[in-house]
Amino acid sequence: QDTMVGGNGEGYSRIRLRYDLSKLITQDEWSWSGPNCQNLANAITDGICQAGSQLSCTNDPANASGCYVDPTSQVMVCGSDLAQVPVASSTGIRNTCMSIQAAGNCDLNQYGQCWTDTAGTHCLEPLANGIPNKTCASLETQGCSFIKSQCTSVLASGTCWDSIDTYDCGQTVGIPGIQSNTQQQCAGPIRCMGEDCISVNRTQSQDFTKAVA
Repeated sequence: QDTMVGGNGEGYSRIRLRYDLSKLITQDEWSWSGPNCQNLANAITDGICQAGSQLSCTNDPANASGCYVDPTSQVMVCGSDLAQVPVASSTGIRNTCMSIQAAGNCDLNQYGQCWTDTAGTHCLEPLANGIPNKTCASLETQGCSFIKSQCTSVLASGTCWDSIDTYDCGQTVGIPGIQSNTQQQCAGPIRCMGEDCISVNRTQSQDFTKAVA
């Protein structure tokens, strides 16, 4: 701006600055300290862990209204400006949380395992140490074919903790045996070709299609 005045004149200017608050947030992402940390957090959220398991936020600078002033940019940041926290909303942990701690004991082997085949549904009873005495891998070794896997329930975290695997191990089918007797009766000295002069009684098994199946 170039202001030219004479005498005691003065020049004034006004600047209005508009900015996008979301552009000031340059690092808004979550990372887990270990491969099982997120699974533990989801298990605690879904309530499948033992009593005493806790999921808590150890660093949340926001006030009661859910906002805080960033110490670097001195800009007011609220939970709506940040990415969703990587746990279910039912935990009460806000988007402004900067550190989550999960501690608990979760054992899913205590439920045993089940499978379904053409003979019905079978469940395995776990041993004293909680490890089933048989796995689905042994069914595949026996020649059983995997059909499908269906999740029984999806809880708040969106994780499927329990599913039903269906295998087809076949079944033993008895095939009845039959005997066929063929008789030829000649009425005279006439020589015939093939079956022109005789009627052959044949017995056909009705179980052939069952045997093929």
